[in-house]
Amino acid sequence: MEPSFDRNVVNCPGCKSNINISVGRYPGGYNDSGGWVLKCATCTEGFPVSVKNPDDLSRVISGASVVASRTASELRGACGAGEVSVGLENLIRLAGALEVSVGELVDRCPSADTRSI
Repeated sequence: MEPSFDRNVVNCPGCKSNINISVGRYPGGYNDSGGWVLKCATCTEGFPVSVKNPDDLSRVISGASVVASRTASELRGACGAGEVSVGLENLIRLAGALEVSVGELVDRCPSADTRSI
C-alpha cells in the first residue's frame, strides 16, 4: 500500500512562528514513533516535535530545520544520557508522544526544567 501524507502546522514555542511539516504514515502498516528536534528559522529556538516515521516519510516543509531525528526508543535513551534538554511544556508533549508518564520522563531526563511541576 502507498503511504499517506498529512500536512500539519506546528508553532515554535519561542516566537509562535508557523512551521509546516508533512507527516507520512503507512496505512495498516508499521509506523515508527519518534520525532525531531527542530530549530526555528525565525528565532533559532530548538524544540522537540513528535511525528510518525521521522527518518523516512515525514519531513519539514518550511519554517525550521531538523537538527536531530530520533525514534521513540532513541529519544528515551537521549533523555537518559542528558542529550535532550526540554522545558515543561515540551516535556509534557514529549511524554505524550512517547506514551510514558511525565514522571517517568523526568526520571529519565535529568536536564528537564521541572520548576513549574
